[in-house]
Amino acid sequence: MDAAELIMAMNFRFRFALLLLAVPLLAGCEQDRAAYMIDDNSDHALTLQREVKYPWSDKAELALVVARFPDCQRRHEMKPQPATSTKVSLYALGERSFALQQGKNWYLADTQTCTLQAAEPPGEGGGGKLIGAWQKRDGTYSFVPAAAEPAGKPAG
Repeated sequence: MDAAELIMAMNFRFRFALLLLAVPLLAGCEQDRAAYMIDDNSDHALTLQREVKYPWSDKAELALVVARFPDCQRRHEMKPQPATSTKVSLYALGERSFALQQGKNWYLADTQTCTLQAAEPPGEGGGGKLIGAWQKRDGTYSFVPAAAEPAGKPAG
């Protein structure tokens, strides 16, 4: 084996070792998506996207995709939440209007106009009817209907 071949073999081994070291670092990243289909229609849905970019991140980035095909589909950024928190509750306000509770943050979503806007917390009993929540259960991120929610647990 001449010097050039030896250098190439060492270079390959070095790159391979770096790749093996990087795998555990990337293993802690999370990208989750879960949809609530309005009236069981995949063309009319609210989809929550949650991403923890690095294993050492203490925040999860959130976005809501508001869709009512063929008229609209828009992605809206939400405030980040602690990486350890996965729950976002959904309340019905009308046929195409919804309230979302993300800890202390509240949002109003409208599928007629494909909008999402920050909102003040509602007064007593003003949050609408609880539909369910996006959350991680048994290692899977999904939309859990209210009937399956544990009783008496606040969102957050």
